[in-house]
Amino acid sequence: MIDDEAGGRPKPIPIEGSGTIIKASTIIGAIGQGAAYEFIGEALLDQLKLERGRVVKDNHNKTLLPRLFAGGD
Repeated sequence: MIDDEAGGRPKPIPIEGSGTIIKASTIIGAIGQGAAYEFIGEALLDQLKLERGRVVKDNHNKTLLPRLFAGGD
């Protein structure tokens, strides 16, 4: 990170070779502060574990569903 001299938000610095390629059949982009799970449907939502409004995942971003991963910043 590079600090902003004016006291603003630090800026990220790209690190060569640090990228990761993940094969996926579907990616759902998310922006904003709150989660909206309506698109998932109740049948799948009932199988997920949520804590404080967020999907619980392990260190590899796996949820309780075998083929469903979650991520975020």
